[in-house]
Amino acid sequence: MRCSWASAFGMMLLSVLAISCAGGAQIAIPDGLTHEHIVAPGDHIEGRIRVSSTADVAVTVTVDLRDYLFFADGTTLYADPGTVERSSSSWFELLTSEPIVVAPGDEATIVYTLDIPDDDRLRGTYWCILLVGPATPASPAASPGLSITTVLNYGVQIVTHIGDSGTRSVRAVGTELTESDGEIVLSVDLENDGERWVRPDVWAELYAEDGTRLLRVESGRLRIYPGTSVRHRFGFGDLAPGTYRTVVLIDDQGTAAWAAQFALHVVEEAD
Repeated sequence: MRCSWASAFGMMLLSVLAISCAGGAQIAIPDGLTHEHIVAPGDHIEGRIRVSSTADVAVTVTVDLRDYLFFADGTTLYADPGTVERSSSSWFELLTSEPIVVAPGDEATIVYTLDIPDDDRLRGTYWCILLVGPATPASPAASPGLSITTVLNYGVQIVTHIGDSGTRSVRAVGTELTESDGEIVLSVDLENDGERWVRPDVWAELYAEDGTRLLRVESGRLRIYPGTSVRHRFGFGDLAPGTYRTVVLIDDQGTAAWAAQFALHVVEEAD
């Protein structure tokens, strides 16, 4: 079976060190990896990030401020602060003194401030990311041979929205139709070309040629910052030869909605 299509569209980081004994995560971030603030120009905001120890020795924690972008092809960028158009890195200040040392079973708090410029031209969403992790892996117990210690570094996103301002806009920038083990899969890349982040509900509806709805396939809710993109995949199973219409619907929880339409043709493979 062959298939074709026609468009009618009108955070955890992982590093591995080879040492003599296997290890694991040494810290945890109990309050989640996204800290979201709704602000106005001129505001001064204070935020806190709790870091708890899961190690049996004291852990020194490092904090690295970066800009952050991601794209539908899997590319992720942790850029120098201030190099991304909607970076909030210059608003950020770390108040917690370094080094940050967390005793076994204890917690430490990373305290930061955001000083929002008093500029009425600010609109939409601005963000940066903190890479939080142990400075070095915990000392392993002596054992023969070579094994692996996994050091987990957490990306804590600091998200700042200027009130409810900023346009919300999403567009399809890429599509691909594949077939694997008899299942037809439509991949759609969505880009945020607006000014405010969106985290829409996305689903695809498959219709027969006579207009009968055959399937509704849900996809996960993926956050899309302005200028970034994500990939949604929809599995339609083993379709009989014929012509189908697919509508991909994107609903940002009632605040905005978009749709993309595709024609899908499935033909029988020649013997």
